[in-house]
Amino acid sequence: MAAVNAAERYRLVRTVASGGMAQVMEAVAFGHGGFERRVAIKRLLPQHARDGERRRMFFEEARLGSRMHHGGIVPIFDYGLIDGSEFMAMEYVDGLDALRAVSGPTPDIAPMPEGIALHVTAEIAHALAYIHDLRDDENRALAIVHRDVSPPNILLSWNGDVKLSDFGIALSRAGAPGSEALGGVQGKLHYMAPEQARGEPVSAAADLYALGATLDALLGGGIERGTSTLFVGAPGTGKSSVAMQFAIAAADRGEHAAAFIFDESINTLRTRCSGMGMNLKPHVESGHITLRQVDPAELSPGELVHEVRHAVLQKKATVVIIDSLNGYLNAMPNEQFLIVQLHELLTFLGQAGVATLLIGAHHGLIGAQMQTPVDASYLADAVVLLRYFEADGMVRQAISVMKKRGGAHERSIRDFTLSETGIHVGPPLRQFRGILTGVPIALDERDSRKP
Repeated sequence: MAAVNAAERYRLVRTVASGGMAQVMEAVAFGHGGFERRVAIKRLLPQHARDGERRRMFFEEARLGSRMHHGGIVPIFDYGLIDGSEFMAMEYVDGLDALRAVSGPTPDIAPMPEGIALHVTAEIAHALAYIHDLRDDENRALAIVHRDVSPPNILLSWNGDVKLSDFGIALSRAGAPGSEALGGVQGKLHYMAPEQARGEPVSAAADLYALGATLDALLGGGIERGTSTLFVGAPGTGKSSVAMQFAIAAADRGEHAAAFIFDESINTLRTRCSGMGMNLKPHVESGHITLRQVDPAELSPGELVHEVRHAVLQKKATVVIIDSLNGYLNAMPNEQFLIVQLHELLTFLGQAGVATLLIGAHHGLIGAQMQTPVDASYLADAVVLLRYFEADGMVRQAISVMKKRGGAHERSIRDFTLSETGIHVGPPLRQFRGILTGVPIALDERDSRKP
C-alpha cells in the first residue's frame, strides 16, 4: 500500500483508546459529492515516528489486516500519513469492548449472562478459525497467530456484532510484526498460554487457550497466571482443598502443578481429596501433579526455593501451591526472613507466568479477632477468606474474596460447603449481618434485600 497524505480525507473527532505504541480515534472519512463515513483511525504515536522497528511493525499489522475479509474481524481499508504519523483506517465499531462490558463504571464485577458469553466466545472462535486457515495468493498457509486474544480486543457493537481487533503483535509466515525485537514476552500475561509466557514458539493453540481464558473472564474471572493468591482461614475450612482443585484443573489441561506440603502427610492429603471426589492418583502417576512433603527441620529455605524453581523451569509447572505459610515460617529464623524470601519467590513465579497459591492458617477456629502467625496479605495479588460461622444451631462455612489486585472482584460473602461430591460455592448470605465475626445476626426478609 502506497502511503498517501490523508489529512484532507479524514477529520479526527476524539480519542477512543491509547496504548504504548498507538492511539485509536473516531474519525469521519470524506469522499466525492459530500460523502461521509464514520471510521476508526489507529495512529502511531508521534514519539515513535523515528523508530524504524515500531514503524515496520505498524505497517505489517496494516498489511496483515488488509488480507482479512471476515465478519468477525475489524477490517482495515486504508494506510497513510496524518500529521507525519503513520495511520491505518478501519471500521468503526459503535459499542464497547468486552472488558468494559463486564467491568462497567463501578468496581463491582458483573459477569455476562452465560448465554451471551458463550455467543461472544463462539463468534471469536469462528474468526480465529478463519485467520488460522488463511492462505496467501499462492495457496500457502499464512500460519497467523493473533497472540493477544483478550476482552479488550473483542469489540461488541450495539447492533449485536462481535469482532476481533488489534493484530499488533500477531505472527505470520508472510511477515510478522516482529515484536520480539522490542524485548520481553509480548501480550497480556493473564491470557497467555504457558508456552507463550515462557517465550517459546507458539501456534494457533495459544489463541484457543487465550479464548478459553477470555470466556473465564467474561463469566466472572478466576485466578490469573503470573499472580499469587492467599487462601486464609481457620483450620479445616477448606483452604487446601480449594487449592488442590486448581492443581487438578491444571492437570486436566495437560499442565503441571507442584504442591509443597508442610502441614499434613501426602497420604492424608490424598485420602481427604479422594473423599471429596478429587482423585489425585492418576495425575500424580502421569506426572502432571507433583506432591512434595516438606519437613522444615530437614529442608533449608534456600533448598525449598531451589526446588520450586526446578519445578517451574524444568518441569514447566504452571501452578505452585505452598501449604502452608505457617509451616514455611518454621523453617525461618523469624517472620521478617520469611517475608523477604517470599517476596523474592513470588516475583520470580509471577515473571514466569505461574499461578501461585499460598495457604495461611488462622490461630483459633471462630471469632472476630482471628490472626495468622505471618501476614502475607499485602504481598499476595488476591486474598480469599474462608470462615466458620454459627447459624441455626449449626457450624457453617463462608467464603469471600477480600482483595484482587488485578481488577474488580465479587464482594459477596457466599455459603461454602465441602462434601463427598466436591466443593460447592452457594448463594450470597444476604440473610445475615456480621458473618465475619463468626456469630452473625439474622436479618428479616426486608432487611436482606437492601443493597
